[in-house]
Formats: sequence, C-alpha cells, structure tokens
Amino acid sequence: APDQWDAMASAIRDAKGNDRTYQAAGLIGTRQDGSGFDKFRHRLIFPIFDAIGRPIAFGGRKLRAEDEPKYLNSAENTLFNKSATLYGLHLAKKPIIDSRTAVIVEGYTDVIACHQAGFTNAVATLGTALTSQHAIELRRYCDKVILVFDADAAGQKAADRAVEVFFSEPVDVAIAVLPTGSDPADLLSNENGADQWRNILDNAIDAMDFHYDRVRAAADATDTLTGRQRIAEQYLATLAQLGLRKIEPARRGIILHRVAQLLKLDVTAVDRMLKGMAQRRPAPTQAPTPIPDSVEYDIHPELPDAPTPSSPLEQTLVGCLLNRPDLFGATMPDGRALEESIAAGDLKHPATRSVFEYAHNWLAEHDALDSMDLRSLIEDEQLLRHALDLKLEAARKCDDDPEAIARALTAAAEQLHAQIAKHQYNENRFTDSQEDDLEQRLLQLREHVKTHNDMSRLPRTRH
Repeated sequence: APDQWDAMASAIRDAKGNDRTYQAAGLIGTRQDGSGFDKFRHRLIFPIFDAIGRPIAFGGRKLRAEDEPKYLNSAENTLFNKSATLYGLHLAKKPIIDSRTAVIVEGYTDVIACHQAGFTNAVATLGTALTSQHAIELRRYCDKVILVFDADAAGQKAADRAVEVFFSEPVDVAIAVLPTGSDPADLLSNENGADQWRNILDNAIDAMDFHYDRVRAAADATDTLTGRQRIAEQYLATLAQLGLRKIEPARRGIILHRVAQLLKLDVTAVDRMLKGMAQRRPAPTQAPTPIPDSVEYDIHPELPDAPTPSSPLEQTLVGCLLNRPDLFGATMPDGRALEESIAAGDLKHPATRSVFEYAHNWLAEHDALDSMDLRSLIEDEQLLRHALDLKLEAARKCDDDPEAIARALTAAAEQLHAQIAKHQYNENRFTDSQEDDLEQRLLQLREHVKTHNDMSRLPRTRH
C-alpha cells in the first residue's frame, strides 16, 4: 500500500467506483468533509482468503518501526469474521485432510515460511487465540490441531484457551513450544531446520496434559494436604464450569482419572464430587460488560455520587492487569507506578474490587500472576469465574495483543483518575455549598433574634 493518505480513495474516485463498497470492505474511510482516506498506508499487504480461495479481507504489516500497530487487519464485516477465519486455509486444506492434522502458527510470514519449506498443512489465526469457531471449521478436515508458539508463557496461555476448545469441539489440541527467541522462519532456514521442525511437532504435548502438568506442579509445591485438595477441587470446578459432564465419556474418564490422582481418591469419589458441584452450582452470573473502544464517564455534576457499579472502566483496568501483570510497576499517566496509582478502594464494583485486591497483594510480592495463581488465591468459585471472565474479555477485546492491552490499561488508569478527581471536586463543591448554607442560616438567625421573640417566624433558605 503506498505511503499516501488517499491513493486508493483517489483511484476509486477516478474510476467512478462505488465508495460504499470499499467502505463496507474496510479499505477506505470517510472524513467529515465527505472525502475518502485509505485505511492501509505504507504497509505490506497480505490478501486473506476464505476456505475456497475467495478474497474476503486484507492484512497489512507495518514497514516503519514507528508505525502502530504492527499488523492491521480489515474490519470485520458480512464476509469477514476474524474469529472464524484461518489464514492460508485455502492452500492448506488438502494437506490438512491428507495428514488429518492442522498446524497453527502465529502470523502470515510463519505460514509462508512453513509452506516454502514443504509443511503445507500450516495456517494461522488472525491475531486471536484459537476459538471454537476455528475448531468447528478445522474438524471438517482433521482430527488433531497443533498450536505452535515461540515462548513458554505464550504456550501456557494458549493451553488455557485450548482447553476450552477441547471441551467445545471433538478435536484433539496439542501445544508445541519453539525454542526461546525462535520463530518458524528462523528455524526452518537452518541447515537442519526441517528436521528440527518435525521434531517439535512430533513432541507436541496434548493441551489437557500441558494444562494438567501445571496444576500438578502447583499441587506438588503445596506443603499441606488442605492446600493440595483446594487446588485440585478448584481445577475440577473450572473443568465443571467448562462443561466436563457434557463431553464424551472417554474424554471425561481420562480427566476424572487425572483429578483422582491429584486428590489421591478413586475415580468414583471424584465423579460424586463433580455431580455435587453440578447440583449446587449457582445460576451463572452476568458476563462482564464488553470493553468499549473508548471508555466514557457520566457523572452528573450536581450529584457527588460514585460511578456505576458495573463500570466498564474498572473491568478494563483489572482485566488488562490480569493479562499483563508485568505492568504492575509501570508508570501511569499521573507519574506514579500502577501499584501506587490505583488502590482497591478506588474501584466501586465489589467483585471487581476484590479481584483487584487479590492481584494487588499477590503482585506486591511476586513477579507473575497466571490463571493457576488466581485459582490458588481465590477460593470463592463465583469470584474466580468473575476474575477469569475479566481476563478473557480484556484479551478478546484487545485481540490478545500485549501492546494493545498495555494501551488499554494505561487509558483506563488515566480516565479512572479523571473520574476520581471529578467526583472529589463535585463532592467538595457539595460540602462547601452545605457549609455556605449553614453560615447563611446562622447569620439570619442572629438577625432574627435581635428583632423577634418568635423563633417560628425564622425565614427559610433555599437548599
């Protein structure tokens, strides 16, 4: 795409094309004066096709270091659903059918590198985690999906999401982690890169095993039987919420056996626990309000009331922190670190405030906070579910982009401070008004006493 604001818009206008078609496709936008501007500027463009090879969207990779974001996709529209589209599927479909396995890498260039090296069953999600919609599409062609990531932390995060896919669709999901600092293009360009790549895929770990190993490690690190039991029960409760009792018996039996090993009980006893959870499970809480693209506040100037309990701002702040706990010490717009800038008391929604308080206390002494840490910290099942919902929704809204999450967190902190300052100003103004009114009434009372004996005739003042 040329380094111009209106190269495509001008070309469409000169060709007397229909602007609305290109606007609907997300290729051009409209200024206030009605003129068009290009959405993609100075970027390397990757056409995105559907499963039968029809172009439905475009992705643009930045060419200048200062441009953001790194990748820019077409906006979703009638043709393009980012959560259901896989880059390269039209070319990888037959190899996937032949091998009954799909390999999912992280980006456009990773897919290209794999295909150039002969691994043509590779596709990529479009900046999102693997979703159930992806799984629905892939299960038509294969029995197994291998997710390839370039770091342990990303692999662990992917495993948490992949477990949900494991429950929602009958497809096996495995996790393959590349050596730190490597990507498929780097690896496959080595002299023995193809052999290394095959070895990584061959040693991919089943997503449930990957997830279970982390739970077991947390349980093994606990000194007390009570602590071990709590971790295992929370793990079972999480699986129950994902729908453990609804999946096919063979898969359910494997999972129950693993939990039984953690608890040192027989499978029958664990199954009874699962049934008990289903019977006493409360009605599902309302899902967090989706995080808007720009958060606004509506504080009535005449009232010193607190913000609404279900403030999307608070959900954004806490959800982003749970995704990026490394930002706990980052400098916020007010010049202080987040840990000093925002206090639990600044949040008004009880559940969100409690989650933030747990996270704040934990991060004051630790460098990381993942889903397993949350499960060990928060005993209440509903509060734990709320915390996980906040984390997932923030990641979804930010397309799982760490930089977008950081920007959303910073913006939320800045606007929360503005909200607090405005609230304090209104509250002080309300208090000052009360004091002025009291002083006025005392003056009137003094003057009245001088001239009247009947106190009932004291004039009223406006409030």
